Amino acid sequence: MSALDHPHASPWGDDASRMRDLVERSLDLITVVTSDLTIVYQSAACERLLGRPSGELEGTKLGALIDPADLDPLRAACGQAADGIAARPVAVRIQRGDGRWLEGETLIRYDPVGQVFVLATRDVGQRNRLERRERQRSDRQALVVQLGERALDGVDLLELMAETAAALEEVLEADFVATLRYSQSAESLIPCATRGRDPYHGTAPRTGGRSLAGQALLGARPLIVREWGAEQRFEESEAVAAAGMASAIAVPIPGPSAPYGVLLVHSRARGHFGYDEGVFLKAIANVLSAASRRVGYEERIRHQALHDPTTGLPNRAVFEDRLTRALASGIRHGRRVAVMFLDLDSFQLVKEGLGLASGDALLDAFAERLASCLRAEDTLARVGGDEFAVLLPELSGQDDVLQVVERINLALRKPLKLDRREIVTSASIGIALSHGTSRPEDAQTLMRDADLAMYAAKAKGPGSAEFYAEHMHHAAVRQLELTSDLYQALERDQLEVYFQPIVSLCDEAIVGTEALVRWNHPRHGLLSPGVFLPIAEETGLIVPLGRFVLRTACTMLRRWQVAGLAARDLSVSVNLGRQQLSAPDLIADVTAALADSGLDPRCLILEITEDVLLTRVGMVERLQQLKRLGLRLAVDDFGTGYSALSHLQRYPIDIIKIDKAFVDGLGESDDHARLIRGIIELTHSLGLKTVAEGIETRRQADMLNTMGSELGQGYHFARPLPGADIEALLASPDLGDLQIAV
Repeated sequence: MSALDHPHASPWGDDASRMRDLVERSLDLITVVTSDLTIVYQSAACERLLGRPSGELEGTKLGALIDPADLDPLRAACGQAADGIAARPVAVRIQRGDGRWLEGETLIRYDPVGQVFVLATRDVGQRNRLERRERQRSDRQALVVQLGERALDGVDLLELMAETAAALEEVLEADFVATLRYSQSAESLIPCATRGRDPYHGTAPRTGGRSLAGQALLGARPLIVREWGAEQRFEESEAVAAAGMASAIAVPIPGPSAPYGVLLVHSRARGHFGYDEGVFLKAIANVLSAASRRVGYEERIRHQALHDPTTGLPNRAVFEDRLTRALASGIRHGRRVAVMFLDLDSFQLVKEGLGLASGDALLDAFAERLASCLRAEDTLARVGGDEFAVLLPELSGQDDVLQVVERINLALRKPLKLDRREIVTSASIGIALSHGTSRPEDAQTLMRDADLAMYAAKAKGPGSAEFYAEHMHHAAVRQLELTSDLYQALERDQLEVYFQPIVSLCDEAIVGTEALVRWNHPRHGLLSPGVFLPIAEETGLIVPLGRFVLRTACTMLRRWQVAGLAARDLSVSVNLGRQQLSAPDLIADVTAALADSGLDPRCLILEITEDVLLTRVGMVERLQQLKRLGLRLAVDDFGTGYSALSHLQRYPIDIIKIDKAFVDGLGESDDHARLIRGIIELTHSLGLKTVAEGIETRRQADMLNTMGSELGQGYHFARPLPGADIEALLASPDLGDLQIAV
């Protein structure tokens, strides 16, 4: 009786012949079993999939052919099917006639009429193998990336090799993994990291013989052993086979000039390694190669990262670390620590005058001179362009620091040799002392305090030294707050233009005014330009601020003229700084200010300081552009720069303003009088007019008038006044003739 005619096979119905044909032609293995998994029918696919003739297994137990690990899930699925629950296919391994395993997926249906289970099993071995290969490839690629990232992170090389050996043991399902480093001096392969049971019994393969690793090292390419028992190329074949290993692969680890070493992997399975493993291990070897190169460069990289390339001195990071350690030690031992910040006073002048190379040479010579003044336990570092820091640990107090300052000053009195030149320089020194055990401090705070003290020393003049004081920090904080507030001052109409009269010295009639900006700060009150203009220059706000002063000055003067308060030739002077003169929109700004206000250009005087005039490239062309607008130009604070009057002939200047420092000395020294008289005479010889600044006494005014200076300004005549006060002053009947032009 055939399976389909069996009493339990009733679900096939009356059309059993047609159903049998369909089942027999199915590519899947159709098996009908009873509740105890006795096989009552198997389709013709049994011979193709299991290597057994159709019908051979009928009457046997299916459980005897199933991998024990899969048997319980299969029974559970049968139970679900009997309960009417649609189950997902079950993964099963069925033993073939030749002992190999069929990897299958079985879909189970229950026939309640015949009380049998119909199992449809599909061969998914090829699919599973492809999926495993894809997972394997993905896992290997992920491992290469992971180890590569670890190498880039700077992990210790031996630690990386240990991680590599452990990962390869798992990913390759290997029984032994070793990373071997080639020692040229010893001509041997030294194990760096191993995993698994060592078939070499702790003795590394030789490099000079015919070992697998040695031949891979010399040949610089992967070598594969598919079966050690049949391998005759390598000297260790018999011993490794006796240790239970069946196959192996060795891949060289490249190095800069010679191979760094070898990756060696063994397996107890025959033919365990092939082309794919060779490609994968070569990628791993390249990662280890990159990491080994990094080790060779680490010291140089670390030195470059922590030292200044010009002087070779430690940088700020090293200095801060050593200071932190010194502060901790000082607290434990009750000693104080000092930080000195030094600024090379002449560096900028040398760099601009002699070039960058000479500037670097000066820094190097300066560093060498400083080092000669310090103790072995002190630290000298370069922390900025021309700024150096000195750490003085284990001090008793200020006297110890002052001795070092004195040694530095004495050392710098000797010229520094710069190529064939000798440079005499000095340093501005700021000093901050720790409080020892009385008040713990951090390194950054002490460095900040020394930096603030250095700027205080620079303000005193070249070669000065200053100890940090609390008010310096308060001033720095206030400066920072003002910087933030200044950004909003223009938008909130907090800036105001004041005007200081300029008079004719012969009759003290007002002939012009100088526009000066003030800041009505909401918290600090009225601030003078000396407080906030340096901030404006540092932040670049000087350009919009200057534009505001220019437009306001032109508008106010024109308003006074229209109101009949000022003569048509009354002038207004406006200062221009470095950044304003370099601004690309300067000509457009001046043109717009004149056009919008309706002011005659001849009434506008732009004042430029002498130092700006002589240090700006293209200054002559820029001044000529301004002159073509019809306005006049003045040199402010003349005498404080580096020029002579004869040098000014190439500039289109109309007025020279004599600096207040010369006026202050009038009546005290004949030298001052002769100097001012000489300036006035030379100015007149060039066809220019003079304005004496800072006149504070009647005697100064009379002497300047006698010397021939046409104009003057200063507190003797009037302080800078708001626009409303100037209007009242111009409306006074006792002003005299306002028709005198500058």
